[in-house]
Amino acid sequence: MRRAIVVGCALLALGCVLPAPRSVRLEADASTLQPLARLGRWDGTRFVAVTPGSLPPSHLRVVVHGWAPGWGRAVRNTPSLLAWDAIDARGRRFEPWLRELAQTLAAHDPHTIVVAYSWLDDAATGRFPLAQRDAAAHVRPHGALLARAIEAATAPEFEAHGGQVHLLGHSYGARVASEAAVAMEHAPAQLTLFDAPDAPLVWVTGSHMHLAELLPALQIGWGAGRTFVENYVAMVGARYTSQPLGLGALVEVALAPPHGAFDYRHRHNYPMRFYASTAGTSFGLGWSPLTPGAQAPAPGCWEQRFGEIALDRGCSGL
Repeated sequence: MRRAIVVGCALLALGCVLPAPRSVRLEADASTLQPLARLGRWDGTRFVAVTPGSLPPSHLRVVVHGWAPGWGRAVRNTPSLLAWDAIDARGRRFEPWLRELAQTLAAHDPHTIVVAYSWLDDAATGRFPLAQRDAAAHVRPHGALLARAIEAATAPEFEAHGGQVHLLGHSYGARVASEAAVAMEHAPAQLTLFDAPDAPLVWVTGSHMHLAELLPALQIGWGAGRTFVENYVAMVGARYTSQPLGLGALVEVALAPPHGAFDYRHRHNYPMRFYASTAGTSFGLGWSPLTPGAQAPAPGCWEQRFGEIALDRGCSGL
């Protein structure tokens, strides 16, 4: 990841901007995993397989991981490797925050069912410069696959009996989640973006997510018939409410990660840690329309107080 920063800085200094990678088409995807096989349901201790129509009307929280640098060899050895089963040679799990966030979401709301979506087979790359472009090329087809997976996994009466969907995407997974939100027959109640790569440093590498162009396709707002969109920025995320694209209803949070300015991994993964810490507050999980008794937040910008799980109104950090 540090190499990606160095390459981005070099391109920025030279005044170069690379074109976006060509999106991979669904029919060209060589993966053997079917959409439903990419879902794992949190059972309290681990993620387990999801069967057709098995998810009843509920608050369905769907978590999507992002780019996976350094996991390319593992996926080549096991093409059907799922994100929650991936363990490296040193015994470390891929993205431990997946389990930690699932535990928090499940404990926060008794009506919640947590599932994760794995696109590790296409998100995994080596650690070479510009490797993130390969992952970025797969976000659109995986958004469509995720929408199909949710449709296949939910019970036929899911919407009619009050079921609601909350999509949460980290890094390049934020675009996957956003694509799914737009593609779903019934729009999700909420979309949470965790440091979606759209900052200038990412633009010069051509691997930015263009979310400002996609999000207007949603009926953004808080409450029935709308999708509440919240955007957490920590390292490579960007502000969208300042752009003249009808995104003024978004809620955006400038985080203050307790890490060095170039500590990419910890800063980039901080939004999920912060979000899990908001259980019991009036923001984050506390202002989710799926949380009983929640109140709609004022749209626009919010800032985290450094060293605290607290927010103030403001935009200086975005």
